[in-house]
Amino acid sequence: MNKADLIEKIAEDAGITKTQANAALDSFTDAVTKTLKSGGKVTLVGFGTFLLSYREGRKGHNPQTKATINIKEKIVARFKSGKDLSAKLKVSLKELKPLLTKKKKKSNLIIHYKLKQKLWEEVIKKRQKENASRAHLGKAVLLKNCC
Repeated sequence: MNKADLIEKIAEDAGITKTQANAALDSFTDAVTKTLKSGGKVTLVGFGTFLLSYREGRKGHNPQTKATINIKEKIVARFKSGKDLSAKLKVSLKELKPLLTKKKKKSNLIIHYKLKQKLWEEVIKKRQKENASRAHLGKAVLLKNCC
């Protein structure tokens, strides 16, 4: 999902225009940036925390020339997910793990997650069927109890 997709989703869910959603998203990113720049952190309970982290200098290697290089120390922005977000992702991972593919590049194993649209749609359809059957059972219980 890119910024335009996110703006469209925000506008749709909140019932506002895309221009208003863009302004809200820009305001959010500006507020997070200013807070981090001043040394603070932004915590959204349940979702996660944006914070600064110090990364020490280290030695690295240029992959093309194999030459040793010095990587300078720097301060980077970090995001630490909250408990609710982590819990939701764990549940999703169980369902999505069969959809993930692994790629090998040279001798290093690089895990490349790639969702296959057709399989993802099957997962969504399965959930919709489960929800529909639960709703149908709920209606049957209500009708049985009331009449």
